[in-house]
This record gives sequence, structure tokens and C-alpha cells, in this order.
Amino acid sequence: MKNKRGLGDILSPEVLTMVLAVFGIALLLVLGIGLFGIFSEKQKTEQAKASLAEMGEIVDMVSIENAKSFLMFNPSDWFLLSFEEGNPVYGCNYKTCICLCEKGDCKGNYACQETKRFVLLRDSSGTENRMLSEKLPAEFSIKLEGEDVYAYNADVAVKKTVDWDLWVTRVYWYSLTTTLFYKFDGEWKWSPDLKNWMSTDILEVSGGNFNGQAPADKNQEFIKELNAIKKDKSAGKTLFDEKGAVSSSTVIAEVKK
Repeated sequence: MKNKRGLGDILSPEVLTMVLAVFGIALLLVLGIGLFGIFSEKQKTEQAKASLAEMGEIVDMVSIENAKSFLMFNPSDWFLLSFEEGNPVYGCNYKTCICLCEKGDCKGNYACQETKRFVLLRDSSGTENRMLSEKLPAEFSIKLEGEDVYAYNADVAVKKTVDWDLWVTRVYWYSLTTTLFYKFDGEWKWSPDLKNWMSTDILEVSGGNFNGQAPADKNQEFIKELNAIKKDKSAGKTLFDEKGAVSSSTVIAEVKK
């Protein structure tokens, strides 16, 4: 026998209502998941800003006499980085700053906090890094290394005259070389870690985790330039002024074992 039911019978009001209800529920679930993801990402970014602000306050206030302990919990599994004066990182405004990134390449959510002092990061093995390999949470020992030290990187000394968009800036972060430190102690000296100091007539690190390594080419050029006036403190300060480097205290933030 023929099926005499038409399309109108198949799509009866009850069936049509049920189909629309299922579709509506599915749509709400998709939107809900999307909104939850957006809220979760925003919440993590706010957590990062709060953690950086708290750490930044300690960095700016810690004294040589009193080291501070700081436990950074959130956001879990994010990476901590540090940048020197003159860096082109979006959000740092060419100032010394600390940042938290969700991913190791910093392509994604991140937050930054300007600091009055440069922060040298050390992992639990004592190795100095721009970005710590150990993810949060982590407990830090924060101490002031000393006054009148220049943290300077010739590779990022020239301020950009264009507005870098976020993507370009993030890619550029990892073209940055190791920051070097300079101080006058009878003559100008340089160091990659504030522990092993070399005369400016030496272009290879002696001791520590950087033993046997040479600075980047532009940093070598600057060391040679400083070597020409190695005994002249005033002339050296003038050179740093010309390069836009600022003498300040440096803080070490080391992950506790």
C-alpha cells in the first residue's frame, strides 16, 4: 500500500517543535562552551596581572639586607620572563619588566608588569635565563644584588619608531640575546650572570653556566668600545648615557629547590 502521509504530516507541529528544541539546546551548548573559554582565558590573564603586580612590588622594594620569599601560584603552567631597559616588548614600554606567558613561545595569552629594577631570573639549578623553563607554581627567593650596575643589551638598544603589532612583537621577543651587566671596579667589567666578571679586554665568559661562550656580535662591539675607556669611570657613564642605558640596582629572582 502507498504511504499517503504528506510532508505536512511528517513535520507535524510536535515534531517541528522537538527539532527546533534540540537545535536550540545544541546552539546554547556551543555558545556556552565558547563563552566559558573566553571567560577562563580572561580570568587567567587577570590572575597573571595580579601575580606580576605582587612580584613587582617586592622587586621594587627589596633591600640588600633582607631577601624575600615569594610563592607565585597563578596562572598554573604559565612561564615567567624578564626584560631589560630598551626592550621592544609590547606592554613594557621600553622599560624593565617581567611577563607571564601561557605558552613557551608567548604566542597566546600573556601579561607584563613594568619594574623599577631589572630582574635576573635563575632556575632551581642556578642557571640564568630570560624565560624560566620551570612553570608556575614556583617559589622564589628575591634579593637585591647591588646598586650602580648597568643591565644593557646592545641588540635591543635602538628604540623602534614604528608601532609593532602583537604578533610581530612576540616573534621578536625570541630574537633577543642575553643581557649583559656592567660595573666599574677600578676598571669597567662585564658579566652575563652577576657572578663571574670579565675585564673588557676579554670577549669570552670565564666560569659559571656561560663558561667558554662569547657574547652576541653587537654586545662584543660595545665591550670593545667600552674597553677603549676601561679606566675612565666618567667616560664610561657618558657612553652608557649615549646608548640610553640607565644605571640601577638589579634584583635576582631564583627558583627555590
